[in-house]
This record gives sequence, C-alpha cells and structure tokens, in this order.
Amino acid sequence: MKPIIFLDMDSVVVNWTDPIINYLDISADGNNIDELRDRLTEEHSKEIDILMENYLFWRSLKPFAWSKELVNKVSEMGDLYFLTKGRPNHSCFGGKIEWIKQYFPAYQDNLVITSKDKFVCSSSNNFLIDDDERHKLPWEKRGGKFFHWKEMREENFSEPEFKKRLVAIQLLVDTYKHGI
Repeated sequence: MKPIIFLDMDSVVVNWTDPIINYLDISADGNNIDELRDRLTEEHSKEIDILMENYLFWRSLKPFAWSKELVNKVSEMGDLYFLTKGRPNHSCFGGKIEWIKQYFPAYQDNLVITSKDKFVCSSSNNFLIDDDERHKLPWEKRGGKFFHWKEMREENFSEPEFKKRLVAIQLLVDTYKHGI
C-alpha cells in the first residue's frame, strides 16, 4: 500500500518566520528559532495574534527556496497531502487555501486544515513531516510515522542540509514500505 505523506505548511514549505520577524522589527541573528521564540514578549504575542487574523497576511507569505523540490521529491515517495493547523477563522483558512492554489495548484484538493489536532489524520500508513515536535507523540500514538523538519530560515538554507533531510525522509518511508 502506498503511504500517505502529510506535509506541514508553516515553516516547512511556507516562510512564516521571516515575515513575523520583519513585522515585529526584531533582530534574528542566526538560525536559532527556539531562542527567537524565547525572546518574544507578551506584546509581541498579541501583535502576532492580530496579524494572524488577517487574510492578506496568509496570502502574502512566500514559499521557501526549497519548497518546490521538497514537494516534488516527497510526492514521489507516496501520496502527498498538505496538513496544516489553522486559526479557526475564515481569514486563516481562506488564506491557506489560496496560498496552495497559487503555489501548488495541483494539490489544491489535497489540503487538510484542522483548527486543533493533526493526529486525527494519523494511521499506520501515514507520515507527517512537521517543524513542531509537539505533534510527534500524538501522531505516533495513533500509529503514524513522524519526521521532524527542524525549522530553517531562508538565509541559512544549505543544499547539503536539505539533501540530508530528503535522504532521512526517504529512509523513513522505505523502512515502512519494506516492513523493517
């Protein structure tokens, strides 16, 4: 049976972080996203909440340099779907739908948006590639396989790191396919 591979959107194929950094006008040296998150104030969080209620914010986001190749390579490994968590409002959902239509129109019918839990899509035949490790345990408890796509800023992109991640994803899928 061909595996189903769910690909997260934000911070995997959608450059979500850089526009937030620019909007908040904060410095972001290097690639340590966790350190950046730790520096966000309560005021920053409120500003982000307001921004994320805006349809145009979601529509204006750009794909990463690696997004097209990632989608192409992963689609060769199994049936590809985008799985994203959205704020429960029409602005966020609508913006994400329009984003897929603009950048990956062939997958416009392969988009799943949930406002709460991604694990509802998990089963033994399903893989999730996601930057948020909080999804790992619930996904795997349902029998799915999880690949942590450590968030990488556009400016820190490296071809060797990208290729290493593709190989790791392929190994995970092959392990499943061969029952190892």
